[in-house]
Amino acid sequence: MKSTKGITLIALIITIIILLILTGVTMNIAVNGGLFNNAQRAVDDTNAKVSSTQDRVDDLMDEWDTIESGIKGETSEPDSESQPESNIPPDLTSSNTTFTQDPTGWTNESVKVIASTTISGYTLQTSQDGTSWSSTNIQTFTSNGTMYARLVNSSGTAGEYTTYDVTNIDITAPTRVVKGMMTISRDNKQNTVRLQLNAIKETQSGIGNVIFYYKAESDTSYSKTTYTTLQGQTSSTGLFITLVATSESFAGQTIYVYAEIYDLAGNMSQSALATISATGSSTSYGD
Repeated sequence: MKSTKGITLIALIITIIILLILTGVTMNIAVNGGLFNNAQRAVDDTNAKVSSTQDRVDDLMDEWDTIESGIKGETSEPDSESQPESNIPPDLTSSNTTFTQDPTGWTNESVKVIASTTISGYTLQTSQDGTSWSSTNIQTFTSNGTMYARLVNSSGTAGEYTTYDVTNIDITAPTRVVKGMMTISRDNKQNTVRLQLNAIKETQSGIGNVIFYYKAESDTSYSKTTYTTLQGQTSSTGLFITLVATSESFAGQTIYVYAEIYDLAGNMSQSALATISATGSSTSYGD
């Protein structure tokens, strides 16, 4: 009898059932065993490593660009966005800045000026020409001029400056009184001598005082008398002094007279020496 070969229907069904059982078991192991989670973690770790490596590469490239620019002598312009708008120094004005000076009156010496401001958080700079700045609030002037003051931040950005004028320095002496600007005369009956200064000029601080010096030829030193009524005048005409002898010391003697003219700053000019003979017939004015 001829035998039949092949898979019977029962055997096929049993095989399918076995495969289904194996598939279920495999899926259960994959899910409960964290196979998919482990795979996802592996992917995430790989992506993180790649990102970190890329960041480091970018940093190294930036550093190399900086080094390369330095080698070539290039300077990079500051990023305007790196400077916050609020950090730009405010402008100095007369309302937020105070200047004090010493001395305040007329002087022929130096004047010290100190600047101060109500604004904090910045460096106060000053200058005497508006170009060369120093990080100090004090400037010393040896002649009249202007003091500039401004604020700067840590990056060197400056606000608008304000100014203060020094005008009380006078180093020029009054105009010297010479021949043609003075007249001397005497009255032997009254035993007096009169010296008149026809023109005194001081164009800046004004006349402070005038000291007259006089002596007879027999005197060993000069006596003096002072006019202090000309405070601040820039010129005077007809200023004079009449010398009255307390004894007969003027009689029969030549008299010598000169003057020192001071301005309010303390500068002095000395007049020519005026002389008059005992009879008044001969005069001299430093010629």
